[in-house]
Amino acid sequence: RPMSFNFFRAPVDNDTMRWDWYRAHLNDYKVKSYGTAVNKTEDGIEILLRQSFGWSMYQPFAYMDVCYRITGGKLTIQCELEATNKLTFLPRFGIRLFVPKRFDRMEYFGYGPHESYIDKHQASYMGNFSARISDMHEDYIMPQENSSHYNCKRMSFTDGEIKVGFRSKDGFSFNASEYTQEELAAK
Repeated sequence: RPMSFNFFRAPVDNDTMRWDWYRAHLNDYKVKSYGTAVNKTEDGIEILLRQSFGWSMYQPFAYMDVCYRITGGKLTIQCELEATNKLTFLPRFGIRLFVPKRFDRMEYFGYGPHESYIDKHQASYMGNFSARISDMHEDYIMPQENSSHYNCKRMSFTDGEIKVGFRSKDGFSFNASEYTQEELAAK
């Protein structure tokens, strides 16, 4: 699948607001584009988009201005999100990637080695970690969002030959799973 923005995660046991997420269609939204501009810069190109996210005939839950910069083999994404009154709580905002199963190894610098979230990272410590994606899953009794890693400065996944990486000086959280958020939410 193509790379896409993601506003949803499989609800966890104590997500009492989960039905608001479904009513706003954070799990199955449509993207509408209002125009694209491509500019050549001195060291690459820049693609500018204005988009909305919502469900067919309803008011979008968000509008976003996005800038993709491609320079020297690197992709930088900068965006500004404007939420509408349909969005009272945003469970996630990020990028969703689907990669071939052969990309089964992760390396990251952040909180680990076990899952870590902003509200439970004290059970982890900051460091360099590596793991197989299949080993990162937490098998909770009720299938739900799991295996996030909080405050990462960098992360990469590889098939042993090709390596794809992400960096942020401000830190980010990531989740790598053999299961989709749709599968976990449905179970």
